[in-house]
Amino acid sequence: MKRKTDIKLVIFDLDGTLINTDLYVVLNHVNLCNHFYKCCKFDLNTLLSFSGPSLNETYEKYYNDINKDEYLKVFGEFSDKYSNYYSKLYNDELKVLSDLKNSGYKLAIFTSKRRHATMINLKHFDLEKYFDDILCVEDVKSAKPSGEGILKLLEKYNLSKNEALMIGDSDADYFASVDANISCYLACWGLKKFQSNIKPLKFVTSYNDIAKELINYE
Repeated sequence: MKRKTDIKLVIFDLDGTLINTDLYVVLNHVNLCNHFYKCCKFDLNTLLSFSGPSLNETYEKYYNDINKDEYLKVFGEFSDKYSNYYSKLYNDELKVLSDLKNSGYKLAIFTSKRRHATMINLKHFDLEKYFDDILCVEDVKSAKPSGEGILKLLEKYNLSKNEALMIGDSDADYFASVDANISCYLACWGLKKFQSNIKPLKFVTSYNDIAKELINYE
């Protein structure tokens, strides 16, 4: 088993990419709406779009009529209690992550999620052991769609831009890869819709699809 490409570092998003959190994200924002507005004021597509941007960005765009500290408190309480319960891994994910490592790739996470919530998920699903680096929203000055986190990882491992790949599931992941000038695969196994101007190197439909592109099993 060997690397099939010149890529040395594969950077994964978390929500919607490593962990299927679509249901959890929707339910957390329904809970927020019920708490602050007594009804849900968003349609399903808008609720799904909240998986990707940082909490601060979502607050500024959709919730800035309420107290931010209360918003974060209510979101965090629901997250701590239910994020693992309403989430799951993807088919064949653990085997592919293991195969990627055994093929010689360095693996990293770059997420707009807070570290506390990120580690709760990673430990519950036993994912932490696969990754050489975990970069959360607190670790950068600018969250995705800025490519700052990607550039930090390239600098840390002394890699050129053609030696890294971003794998995500949202517009923010794609534009972060564009900002950092690296290639991107976008997962289209979720319910989110992409903007028409988004053109990743590849759309992937499963973890086995990722493995076929990156691993030589001969």
